[in-house]
Amino acid sequence: MAGKPRSLGSSPVSGSAPPEHRASAITVRTHADEHLPLCVVQASNAPSSSAGASSPPLKAFLVNPACAASATAIVPENVAEAQRRWHADMHEVEAYLNALDSARADSAKAGLYHRAQQCMQRMEKIVRLLAKRISREANTMAERARQALTEQQRLLQRNFRKSWKTKMLVYEENASAIELQMYLRQHRYREAERVQAQLSRFEKQEQQAQQRNITHLQEQRLQAMRVKQEEQLAKIKAAHQQEKQEIARTCRAELDAMTRQHEAALQAVEERRLFLHERVQAILKAYNDADALDPRATGLKLIRISQLLWTSREVQQPSEHI
Repeated sequence: MAGKPRSLGSSPVSGSAPPEHRASAITVRTHADEHLPLCVVQASNAPSSSAGASSPPLKAFLVNPACAASATAIVPENVAEAQRRWHADMHEVEAYLNALDSARADSAKAGLYHRAQQCMQRMEKIVRLLAKRISREANTMAERARQALTEQQRLLQRNFRKSWKTKMLVYEENASAIELQMYLRQHRYREAERVQAQLSRFEKQEQQAQQRNITHLQEQRLQAMRVKQEEQLAKIKAAHQQEKQEIARTCRAELDAMTRQHEAALQAVEERRLFLHERVQAILKAYNDADALDPRATGLKLIRISQLLWTSREVQQPSEHI
């Protein structure tokens, strides 16, 4: 089944075929330096081939990995154009497989079984190349999606850290302002105490007994004011510390939530890639017994599988039964 492509026009046909069948046979040629057959170019010479047969599919799209990657490279601003080009390539490959199958059927009807077998081999080769191309495209798109998600997560984390630092600076500035106000209040209380002490000394000689009571009451009042002030300062500091801790916990929870969302997105991308890879590998493995399979039908199934690259996971579930 595998092997080097041979020119169908150069090999002799079995002598049992009638002359008119040999005269109407499809001329199929391959180039030595190309990996794909050119059956469709000459398929217009066959009786059942249409005059508007499709041109051969892009060899770079199916064979050369570097050209294939550049042929379907997706720019974030032009995703629709890349999707349209991919669907056009899939339609071209489908038309090519249909033309090969038509050429095989015509050769079989004409009794040119050797040429029909060569058409089958070329169809099988196209199917293998298409499966490998779809696998590479799935890996490329999964890697691109993973990089985009990682970059988005990095930007979100950086913006989140900036906003969190800005909030913390604002709270620290507010705390500094509150501490400054408390310091000014304490300074005024001390100044009032000093003035009161001076007045007490001036009146001590005249009103010693009364001044003693007044001083005692004033000291109690000042002590109560100090205690109240210290309690207020302690409450403000405790509330500020609790607010800082609450902000830190909230920021950590949001950061953990974004991290989990990022991991879930990466896991979904990896599951999608493994799903497509397993489907393609299963089809390739089934080709060990190529004589019992229909290459054209398998090629069409691969084309439908390739559409999974552009659909979501929910849309993929019904397509598994196709």
